[in-house]
Amino acid sequence: MNSRTVVIAAVGLVLSGTVLGLAVLQRSGQRKIAERQKELALDLGNLTQPMTSSIRNFAPVYPAKPKPHTRQREGRRPIEVQDNRESSPAVSSPLTIFAADPQPAKTVSHEPKGDYAPAFRLIKCQLVNTVDSSNTATPIIGLVTEDLWWNGKLIIRANSEVHGVANVDRVRERIASNGEFTFVLN
Repeated sequence: MNSRTVVIAAVGLVLSGTVLGLAVLQRSGQRKIAERQKELALDLGNLTQPMTSSIRNFAPVYPAKPKPHTRQREGRRPIEVQDNRESSPAVSSPLTIFAADPQPAKTVSHEPKGDYAPAFRLIKCQLVNTVDSSNTATPIIGLVTEDLWWNGKLIIRANSEVHGVANVDRVRERIASNGEFTFVLN
């Protein structure tokens, strides 16, 4: 053992001896120590018994008094809801509710905005860049070769750009593209 450990042990023994000596020298110190040892011996048997009761802070909730139901409707007057509990310690501010007038239903237009072509129309394009199979997110850039017409209107002009992203198709071991294409109109 080193000297530091010896000094710490000596100080601990001196302090505990001093405390015990003072307890014995006090008036009726030995009697108090004996009583405390008896209490500890009795309480040791009750150590494993569960606690059967506890004291909790309990704040009762009072039910609100029912109000008579009225069927009259008045226009845009605030309704104030007040707390009906007289013995409530907390004071709360009243709640104000405003009733709105019924709004007319919005008309939904089923017509598309502007010129359009039906979904899944085939557009003839020519690939501009090389698609790399080793990169999983290679961009696809194409050029529209023929105009797309619908209902006598020109929807997509020739020489417009088409942008998309290539992916690897593991089932057919090819390069595929699924997702959205963006058209840069000429």
